[in-house]
Amino acid sequence: MKRKTFIVALLCLVCLMMGACGSQEDKIESLIRQLGDEMVSPKAIKARFKAIEALGQIGEPAIPALTKALSDENELTRRGVPLALGRIGRPAVPALIEALKNKDVGVRMNAAWALGEIGDSIAVPALIKALGNEKEGVLLNAASALKQIGTPEAMKAVDELVESLIKKLGDESAVVRLDAVNVLCSVGEPAKAAVPALIEALGDENGLVRMSAPSALARIGGSAAVPALIEALSDTDAVVRGNAALALGNVGEPAKAAVPALIEALRDEESFTRGGAAYALKRIGTSEAMKAVDELIESLIKKLGDESVAVRLNAVDALGEVGSAAEAAVPALIKALNDKDDGVREAAALALGEIRFAAKSAVPALTKILSDGNMGVRVNAADALGKIDRSKVKMVIPVLVKALSDEDEDVRWRAVDALARIGKPAKAAVPALIEALRDKNSKVRSRAAYALNRIGEPAAAPALIKALSDEDEWVRGGAADALGNIGGPAAVPALTKALGDENFYVRIRTVYALGNIGEPAAVPALIGALGNEHEAVHRFAVSALKKIGTLETIKAVEEFETNKNKE
Repeated sequence: MKRKTFIVALLCLVCLMMGACGSQEDKIESLIRQLGDEMVSPKAIKARFKAIEALGQIGEPAIPALTKALSDENELTRRGVPLALGRIGRPAVPALIEALKNKDVGVRMNAAWALGEIGDSIAVPALIKALGNEKEGVLLNAASALKQIGTPEAMKAVDELVESLIKKLGDESAVVRLDAVNVLCSVGEPAKAAVPALIEALGDENGLVRMSAPSALARIGGSAAVPALIEALSDTDAVVRGNAALALGNVGEPAKAAVPALIEALRDEESFTRGGAAYALKRIGTSEAMKAVDELIESLIKKLGDESVAVRLNAVDALGEVGSAAEAAVPALIKALNDKDDGVREAAALALGEIRFAAKSAVPALTKILSDGNMGVRVNAADALGKIDRSKVKMVIPVLVKALSDEDEDVRWRAVDALARIGKPAKAAVPALIEALRDKNSKVRSRAAYALNRIGEPAAAPALIKALSDEDEWVRGGAADALGNIGGPAAVPALTKALGDENFYVRIRTVYALGNIGEPAAVPALIGALGNEHEAVHRFAVSALKKIGTLETIKAVEEFETNKNKE
C-alpha cells in the first residue's frame, strides 16, 4: 500500500514538473509571438518591449526558442529576438554571434547592438568581421560594440577602420569620398580622429560630399566641429547651408557660439536653410536663440491672417520648414485647414505633418478634412495623420489608395510617398502600388517600387521583375533594391541579366540586391562584376561575394584583392 502511494505521488510530481515545463514553453512562445505584433499604437509598442524584458527575465531556457525565431517569417519577430537575447546576457552570446550572419539587416544591427551591451570579448572577432558589412547601421553598431568592449584587439579594429576611411576622403573618386563620409557618420563618436579630414571635406569640389560632411561632423566631432559648421552656413549651396544648420542643432547647447550666425540664417533666401536654422536655435536653447525662434514663429502666425493668399501660403510653408520648433503655431495651422484657398489648406496639412507629435491636437481637424473636396488636401491630411499618430494608419490607407488614380501626378506622387513612409502596415495598398509601377510618371513609378520595398510583400516580386525593364533608370534601380529584399531566389535570373544595365546606378543596386538574396546561382555574374569599370560596382560585388561565402566566392575575392593591391 505504501509502495502504491509512493508511485502515485511520484507520478503526480512528474506531471506537475511536465506541466511547469509546458507552461514555461508556452509562455516563451506567447512572448515571442508578441514581438511580431504589427500594430503601431503606443500600447502595442509598449507590449513588445515588455515581452523583450520578460524573455530576458526567463533567461537561458528561452534561448533555443529565440534562436529558432531568428528565421521567423515575421520581420518584427526576427528583429526583436536579438534585443531579448541581449537582455539574457552572456549565455546568449553564441546565438547573437550567429545572428550577425542573418540575412535580415535589422537582425544584424540589433545583434551587434546587443553584443555591445553585454560586453563579452568573445564576440570581438565576429564584430570585427561585421565592420565589413555594407549596411551602415550594422557597421555603426559593430563599431560602437567594439568600442564598448574595449579590448586592445577591439580598439585596434575600430582605429584601423577609421584610418582607412580617412585615407578614402582624399581619393580622386567623388563616389569613394562620399561613401567614406557616410560610413564615418555611421561610425559616430569612435571616429573622432576623422574630424580634421571631415572639416576639409566641407570644401570638397563635389556638392554631395559637401552636403554630407556637416552631418558626419556633428555626429563625430561635437563642439570641435562648430567653427567649421558656422563657416558652412555661408556656402553657396543651399542644401549645404541647411545641413550645416541642422548639424549645429544636433550638436545642441555646445554650439551656442553659432547663435548669431543662425539668427542671420533665419533670413536666408531658401526655406530649407531657414527651417534648419530655426531647428538649431531651438535645440541650442539659449535665451537669445529661443527669443529669435519665438519672434519668427510669431511673425509667421500673424501672416496666416493676411488677406493675400500668397502671403498666407508662404507663411504656412515656412512653418512647415521650421518643423517641431513651430509647436506654438499649431492652433493657427488648425484654423488654416479651413482656409478658402485649396493651396493654403494643402500646405497647412503638410506643415502639421512636419511638426509631427507636437501637433497631436490637430488630429481631430485632420481627420475631418479627409473628406475635403480637394484630393490634394485629403492626401496631405492622410500623410500628416500617419506622421502624427501611427494609430490612424489603417484609417488613412483607403484615402491614399484612391489618390493613386488621381489625374494630378503630384497628388499621385504624394500618395505613393505617404504609403512608403507607412511601410509594412500599408499591406492593403500593395495591389494599387503594383498598378502604380505602370504609372505614366516615372517619379511615381520609382516611388512605388520604393513603397513596395518598404512594405515587403513578396507577391509584388513579379511586377518588380518587369520593372527592371522600365525606361527610367531610377525605376529600374528601385525595382532591383526591392527584389533584393523580397524577390528571393526566383528574382536571381532577372537580376543577373540587369547586371548588364547601361546605367551605373542600376548596376550598383543590382549587385547589392544579389548580395542581399545570397543565392549561389548569382556567383558567376557577381565574379564578372568584379571587372566593372566603376569602383563602386566591384566594391559592392566584393561585399556580395563575401556574404554568399562559398569557397568559390572567397577565392574570387582573394584573387581580386591581391591583383588590386599589385596595381
